[in-house]
Amino acid sequence: MLKIAVCEDDRNFIDLIAGELNLFFSKKNLEIEIFSYESAREFTKSLEYNEYSIYFFDIELGADDGIELATKVRIMDKNGIFIFVTNKSERVYEVFDINTFAFVRKSNLEKELPVVMNRLMDVIEIYTDNRLIKTHNGDIPMTINDIHYVERIGGYLYIHTDKHLYHTRYRYMTEFPFEFDNKIFFEIYRGLMINYSHVICVKNESVMMKNGDELPISRRRKKEFKEMYKKYMLSL
Repeated sequence: MLKIAVCEDDRNFIDLIAGELNLFFSKKNLEIEIFSYESAREFTKSLEYNEYSIYFFDIELGADDGIELATKVRIMDKNGIFIFVTNKSERVYEVFDINTFAFVRKSNLEKELPVVMNRLMDVIEIYTDNRLIKTHNGDIPMTINDIHYVERIGGYLYIHTDKHLYHTRYRYMTEFPFEFDNKIFFEIYRGLMINYSHVICVKNESVMMKNGDELPISRRRKKEFKEMYKKYMLSL
């Protein structure tokens, strides 16, 4: 299920956005849950008990600034998808400093939002595609976004997720149910494939992952990795 946060100080626009989202995703047979907030404070409080995949923010939130709010959220959530719905089109360039997915004008919402959502489906399909991974403890359902990195140990491939390590029955990357697209994964060391979306920071000789692991980068692959990771970050 996709959790979507809508932070907008105008209840009429909240209802309009929610209506468009429910209509769009129902046609795609995707289950969503929408959480609406009329202030930055109310939304920020919700982060104590909720995590979201997609954020819809207005730029003007009463006395608060939606761009500043999104900037703070981006520090905590590197993978969140941000879409601004606003009348402040003169500030469009500011929102792309935080890897914003799209900017929708309130005056043209019913026309522009479906276009944005169709673009977004390409991203969503990747992260909601659930497949069975064959492990030594049975078959485990997993999406590609669950995988932080894969490494080869003793001839077998191991999957590292947020909290678990899975010993798979696969010996080669080509045996996996998923294709390790170079737009999402990179082999930073021989037999060590990482998911860009779970990288916290890149150091000179290593990368820090969200699950707390620090992984070495091969000297001969370091330059290419940093270039590819930069392209990935700019594409968000």
